[in-house]
Amino acid sequence: MVDTKGQATSWTHQPRLATDDLASLMIAAMQGVGVALPPRKLIGDDIQAGRLGHLLPDLATTPGLVHAIFATRRGMVPAVRHLLDALVAGFEAFNEKRYGGR
Repeated sequence: MVDTKGQATSWTHQPRLATDDLASLMIAAMQGVGVALPPRKLIGDDIQAGRLGHLLPDLATTPGLVHAIFATRRGMVPAVRHLLDALVAGFEAFNEKRYGGR
């Protein structure tokens, strides 16, 4: 996490629930189990409706890596190559807008 000045910050915590299922994470957060950090696009309506709220609004996540895994480049259909190129361009544009290219 980084603050509004771009300074890194962290906390020690004891998770009550650990899952890689975003739906379960959101439901648990809405039920008061704890804090979650799902993608903003996924929770926008819940924040607007008051089902979820910003606990630490002055903090943001740092950019990470996204991996696209495929069997081999040999025999890759053009549609897959175009999808990968579009994903790269989209994430680069998002990171540039959100994080100023960091």
